Amino acid sequence: MRLETRVGNKIVIIGAGPAGVVTSLFLSKSKVSHILIDKAEFPRDKVCGESFAGNVFKVLDDIDPAIKTEMYAKGIVKHASEFGFYIDSNKRYGFTLPSKKPHKIQASRFEFDEFLVRKASESLYCTMIEGVTIHEAIKKQNGIELSLSNNSKLFASMVVFSNGGVSNLVKRFRGDKYDIKGTQFLFARGIFKNVNVVNPNSAIDFHLSKVPYKNCGYLTYLPNGNMTLGTILEAETIKSNKDINLKDTVTTAVKNQAYLNEVLGKAELVSEIKTTSLKLGDFKKKFAGDNYIIAGDAAVPLNPVTGMGVMMAMYFGKNASKAIIAGVAKNDFSYTTLKSYDKHCQKKFRFEFRKSNLYTYLQVNHFNFFIWLIKRLDKNRFLSDLI
Repeated sequence: MRLETRVGNKIVIIGAGPAGVVTSLFLSKSKVSHILIDKAEFPRDKVCGESFAGNVFKVLDDIDPAIKTEMYAKGIVKHASEFGFYIDSNKRYGFTLPSKKPHKIQASRFEFDEFLVRKASESLYCTMIEGVTIHEAIKKQNGIELSLSNNSKLFASMVVFSNGGVSNLVKRFRGDKYDIKGTQFLFARGIFKNVNVVNPNSAIDFHLSKVPYKNCGYLTYLPNGNMTLGTILEAETIKSNKDINLKDTVTTAVKNQAYLNEVLGKAELVSEIKTTSLKLGDFKKKFAGDNYIIAGDAAVPLNPVTGMGVMMAMYFGKNASKAIIAGVAKNDFSYTTLKSYDKHCQKKFRFEFRKSNLYTYLQVNHFNFFIWLIKRLDKNRFLSDLI
C-alpha cells in the first residue's frame, strides 16, 4: 500500500458506515488527507432499521446540498410523516410527526451507504481501502499502531474508531473501562418484495406482541418498493427459551400478526434473514483520548427503535472531523485538543440516549404498562406530539 506519500499525517478512519463516511467527507471538504478502511467491500448489507431521522440531511447539506438532490433523483431515499404501533391485533395506533419536525427518511442501507462511500472515495484526499480488517490497535508514543488482515502494519497519528457496536476492537484497545453493562438485544431482519402497501405514509410500523413471548418488531417501506421486516428480542428471552430460533421469528411474525400477514402474506423473501446484537448500557463519559476518537455505534450503543441511530452517527462524524481539523492545525492529537468532541457528545446526545433507555426499560420490565401507554398516547394529541 502506497500510504506514506499519499497520506502524510496518517489519519485513519476505521469503518465506513454513516459516522466514518461523514467524517471522511468533512475532512475532504477541508482538504485533510486521510485513509478510510472497512472490512467489507461495498455495496454491503447492514442489519438495522432503515428509517432515519430527517436531520441526516442537515448534516449532508453542510457537506454539499447536491447530495440530497442526487439521492432523491436516484430513488435512494424517500420521506414519510407517520409511524405506528400494532399491538397483538390488527388495530394500529398511529402518530403523525409534528409539521415543525423534519420528516423521517427511509432508505435501503445497501444503497444509502454505498452512495456515500462512493462520494467519499472520489475525493483526492481520501484513500479508500475495502475488504481489510483491523486485527489489533496498540497505543504507541504519539500514535497508534494498527495490524491489518493483509499482514501489514500502519502507524497512525490519529484514529477514528467507527467500526460498529459489535466489534471488540475498541474494547480491547481501551480495556475494561469500555465494558458496557446493560441489556443485550438480538435482531433478525429480512427484506421482502411484492408487498401489499397498507400504510404508504408510514416511515416505520412497530409490532408489539405478548405471545408466545414479549417481543418487538419493525416494518419499513423502502423507496424501491421492497420492505424490511425485523424482530427484536431481549437476549435473556432466548436464553430462557432454548426452542426459540431467532431467524424463525421473522417468518413466524408474518403468520401470527394479522397486519403483517396482510402486508407480507403474498410477498417474497428476497434476502437472507440476518441477525445481529446490540447492548444498551450507560452513556459513556469519554469518547476520545490521546490520538483517537470513537464515533457512531462504537461510541454509544443505540436503540434503533427511536430511529435516531444513523442521524446521531452522522453528527458524531461531523464533530469528529472538527476535532481532527483542529488537531491538524495544531499538529497535536492529544486529548487536550480532542476533548471538545467529548463535550459535544455529552451535550448533543444525552437526552436521546436517556429516551432510548426509558423505552428499553419499559419494554423489558413493564411490557403491559408500555402497551397501555401507547394506547393512551393515541388518544392524547399533546402527548402524541411530545413523543
